[in-house]
Order: sequence, then C-alpha cells, then structure tokens
Amino acid sequence: MRGKLKDRYSGIKTKRGSCLYHSSPCAPKEDQEPIIDKDCGEKSSTITSSGSGTFGSPKYLEKTQKKLADDSVVLRRKQTNAIEQFRNKLQLSSSLPHYKVLQVAYLDYKCMKENQAETDKLSDSQLHHFLDQVEKQLHSQETEQELTITETK
Repeated sequence: MRGKLKDRYSGIKTKRGSCLYHSSPCAPKEDQEPIIDKDCGEKSSTITSSGSGTFGSPKYLEKTQKKLADDSVVLRRKQTNAIEQFRNKLQLSSSLPHYKVLQVAYLDYKCMKENQAETDKLSDSQLHHFLDQVEKQLHSQETEQELTITETK
C-alpha cells in the first residue's frame, strides 16, 4: 500500500502533492508523523488551507459567492422587467379592445400578402374597406355590450 501511495503522489511537484501523501489516512504511521517538508513548509491537514486563489480556499469561495449573488440579482432584475413589460402589454390590450381585432385583421392581410394570388385580387382600397368594416363591427359589438350592461343595472 505504501508503494502505491508514494507512486501516486510522488510525481506531483506541487506543495499539495506532498501534503496529500503525508496527510493521507492510508499512509503508514511513520509517514504520517509531522514532517516539515521543503515543499510544504509545515504539515497541513487540510487541502483548502494551501494557496489563496486555488479552488476551495476561503478567498476563492468568497469571490465565487459574491459573483453568484451578483448574478442572481441581475437575473431577478431581468425577470422583474419581463414581468412588468408583460403586465404593461396586458393593460394596453385590455384598455384598447379594438387592438385585438385590428391585430387579427393585420394577420389576415399578412397571410393574404404572402399568397400572391389573393394579393393580386385585393387592392388597397378593398383592404381599407375591409378594415373599416371590421372597425364598424367592433363598434357595434361595443355598443351592444354597453346596452347589456345598462340593462342589467
């Protein structure tokens, strides 16, 4: 077992490699004694105590935690902005009931424009006439709704 551990960690030229071998619970008792190594300086029982910028060090963990906190704040702001934009859009569409009808008319016009055969049949004046009819129907529906509301009161 001793040979396998030495072979595993002996090729590592870093401070952490020699410390890993000496702090390993599988190392023989004579190698586990506190030995001052020229690479280590002193015996280290934890891996995270070596180096300030290495993975697992307290400074690295603080820096990572701050970065994650900043990222979460940015994501919350983006989410809040998206929700506000969606609410504003809903309020606009509810305050303008004719908006949906005009949108449907525009989509119908767009579909007809894509189909060249129907576009050739439909002129601009006919399109304006069609849009006027849609607006009149919408206006008549609104007046009917107002009448039903007043009748129920």
